Parts: sequence; structure tokens; C-alpha cells
Amino acid sequence: MRFNLTKLLFAVNNKLSIPSGDEVELSIDSDSLLVVKMGEVTYFFDYKILQSILDKNGFNHYYRDETEELVIDILGKHIINELFASLGRKIYPEIKG
Repeated sequence: MRFNLTKLLFAVNNKLSIPSGDEVELSIDSDSLLVVKMGEVTYFFDYKILQSILDKNGFNHYYRDETEELVIDILGKHIINELFASLGRKIYPEIKG
């Protein structure tokens, strides 16, 4: 699986329409896990989890440039769902995860 993490972060922030300065942050921790943080809420994941999300949502194709936008959309929605899970909300119920 290949995709641009910067584009993924940009898509998440665009979908949430968060004011500048309060954006969702993306980093990598010491165990090489990806970390997404929104205020006090943190979601840890790795590429295996992302691949599993793509598989569960019917996207089991090999990466191609023309599919990157779809990959970013699915993964962005998944990340938003995970960030809002602590509030008991699933913003994008169509995303299986």
C-alpha cells in the first residue's frame, strides 16, 4: 500500500473543517506507530490496520495513481470515526472498521 500521509492529514482536516491552529496532528511514535491527535483524543495505528480498513470496505486493489483519492477518502473517514469514537459517535457509518 502506498499513499501520501500529508494528503491523508490534509483530507482529515478538510473533512472536519477545523479552524487553523486546532488541526488534527499526525506523527510517528518511538514504536513506529502512526499517531493522530485531535485535542485530547489520540488514535494509534499502523499500516496493517489501514490495509485492513481498505479490505473491509471493498478496496482490495493494488495502488495506482488514479485510486489514491479513493484510498485517502476511505482512510480519512476511518480516522475521523476513530477520533470521535470516544464521544460515542460515528461520523461516517458507511465505513466498516
